[in-house]
Amino acid sequence: MLYAFLTATTISLWALAAATENQNKQLPMRAWYPFNASQSPMYEIAYLHQSMSLMLSASMNASKDIVVMALIAQCRCRFRLISIALKGLCRDMHIVNNRLTKKQEEIVTVRLGNCIAEHQDTLETVNELERCFTESTFAQFTVSLAIICVTGVQLVFQTGNMLRMLSMTFYLLNMVDQVYLYCREGNELTIESENVSRSAYEWPWYTCSVRVRRSALILMTRCCRTAKLTAGGFTTLSLATFVSICKASYSFFTVLKQVDEDT
Repeated sequence: MLYAFLTATTISLWALAAATENQNKQLPMRAWYPFNASQSPMYEIAYLHQSMSLMLSASMNASKDIVVMALIAQCRCRFRLISIALKGLCRDMHIVNNRLTKKQEEIVTVRLGNCIAEHQDTLETVNELERCFTESTFAQFTVSLAIICVTGVQLVFQTGNMLRMLSMTFYLLNMVDQVYLYCREGNELTIESENVSRSAYEWPWYTCSVRVRRSALILMTRCCRTAKLTAGGFTTLSLATFVSICKASYSFFTVLKQVDEDT
């Protein structure tokens, strides 16, 4: 909701700033129209056309990001459900002398097999997300890094038009929030994947036979390799990556600011 709010506010302030910055009815963007766009009511029509077009474009871009984040969140929730199922393998069972009966062990074996199959299916889904979105995520991070630096430099030297400064500020926050959401969802996915291994140890496995214990041990060993999403295979989506991007953006911002001051 915050990401959508920042996106809509940025576009709205950008449109208002363009309208108040010039007194000669200049459009927000340079464009050719088959009519005189400097006179009313054609100016208002062209102005509305450009504002709505950019709003729709920004909405489509934000919707794409939200879809990717929702798919990552879905995998995260699936890992959490697997953890809950593992903790409840022996639910509704009365254990006598720390040993399961043969019938109870058969039920536990079926439940454990279902958890293992669901875990493997979730890992395949994560790999599919990695294959589909890793390159676009890397491009998104690269563009966002450049936008944060350039917008920060422009914001420092921007004076006079308060609406223009506010639109650039919200645009900067929007880019930072976009990168943060990707990194946060990737970080939460890794954490939930690690929790599956802990949950596989928390149920009363010691009441089962060696065969069932061995299956649980195989699951715990497999969970040691946590599920991760990367940006182009170069960096993992995590909060540590978000901090690194912020540091790199600040370093580039300082360099650009110094170059601009020297020139």
